[in-house]
Amino acid sequence: MELLLMWALRFVQDFADDIIAAASEERRIWARGGSSRGKSGTGRAGHKMGEAQLVLRAFLARLSDEGGSLPGRRTDDGTLEVNWSHLTRLLDNSANYFGIGRPSRRTVQESGLPICERILLDVPVTGRVGQQPWIGDGIAYHEVQQLCRLLTTACFIVVSYLSGARPGEVLNLERGCITYDESARLWLMNGRRWKGATDKDGTKIPEGEERHDPWTGIELVAEAVTVLERLHDRRLLFPVLLDERRNVGGSAARRRPGQALTGSAMGEDITQFIAWVNTFCDAHGLNQERIPDDPAGAISPSRFRRTLAWHIVRRPRGLVACAIQYSHVNVAITLGYGGTYDSGFPDDHAYEQWLSCLEQTASPATPIRSIRIG
Repeated sequence: MELLLMWALRFVQDFADDIIAAASEERRIWARGGSSRGKSGTGRAGHKMGEAQLVLRAFLARLSDEGGSLPGRRTDDGTLEVNWSHLTRLLDNSANYFGIGRPSRRTVQESGLPICERILLDVPVTGRVGQQPWIGDGIAYHEVQQLCRLLTTACFIVVSYLSGARPGEVLNLERGCITYDESARLWLMNGRRWKGATDKDGTKIPEGEERHDPWTGIELVAEAVTVLERLHDRRLLFPVLLDERRNVGGSAARRRPGQALTGSAMGEDITQFIAWVNTFCDAHGLNQERIPDDPAGAISPSRFRRTLAWHIVRRPRGLVACAIQYSHVNVAITLGYGGTYDSGFPDDHAYEQWLSCLEQTASPATPIRSIRIG
């Protein structure tokens, strides 16, 4: 679990700025050209006659001077060709500006420039793993959606794990849910609850209800929430779709615009997050940082609360930073809503304390003595 948390924090603290910048650039490019333009073929709106051709020639000259490549794509038979729709977006042209037989298409084909399938975005990479940039020569256009989902998953891991909130409560958090109490010096997380949410007749309220008391967390939880608020403009922090104009990718469970991710969908995302991390480690020789297979099976969202309770009670000393962090979490949830019994978390905490006492009693290295449990 320490390695899973470490990589989640790495995404939140080291990679987030790069991914957010790439996401902004990708959305800007996607909104240009193609279906967002007319089909007159005269260039983009506002171009005078011949201006579009001048813009194209200047673009090709810059690529040549900088050793750049034309954006490419693979056809069904594996042939690498110019990605005309993406070139249209880059130059902000109309949908068929590069139509077959048009002079602009011939200008590109006769430029002699190489074609590259990996279309890099013009955004800097500032994050590091060790002394090296975390993502080689840059982030590619078609990698952005996956990286955004990985970053969202990392934020869920941080918020869910270090707050002790239930998965459904975390997945339904909304913008502005985090505040800082100056007097108490505590980070407060507001949200909705479902367990125990009933009306005056005792009937369960399907949409849940606002908490009377907020969760208390630590600054890392606040950082993860802030990252999500920067990543997209949705009301929910963990929406099914980060951009509802683009219902692309993902399972059928995600095609529910305006709603939050389900626990099962987030479980799939956690599995994919671990797979991405381990592939990354294999490619960069980071064997000691791979997330090993869990003997208990796939890591589902519901396991975070129990695991947090285990770590708070046992506080493994293998990683000093994590041990300190668990102590901070312990203090925070004890002082705030996480320490009250309607949150449910103290039950997990008490159960782990009980198991720890039993294990210490049964250990051959520990003298049998009277233990008071309760």
